[in-house]
Amino acid sequence: MDLADAVFSSSGLQILLFTARFNPSTFPGATDAERLALVKRMHRSVFATTNRMDEVLHYVLDMLER
Repeated sequence: MDLADAVFSSSGLQILLFTARFNPSTFPGATDAERLALVKRMHRSVFATTNRMDEVLHYVLDMLER
C-alpha cells in the first residue's frame, strides 16, 4: 500500500495489485479504525486487485483504454 500511495501521490496513477491474497478489511492485528483507513487508502490509489491471470489481462487493457 505504501508503494501504491507513493505512485498515486507522485503521478496520480492508480496501480493494479496482483497478489495471492489481500483483503484490507480483515488485516490481522489491526484495529477497526486502522482497517478502515487501509480500505480508504486502497480505494484511492489502487485501480483493482486480483489473483487471477485472466483478470489481470482484462484490467491492464481497461487501464490502457483510460
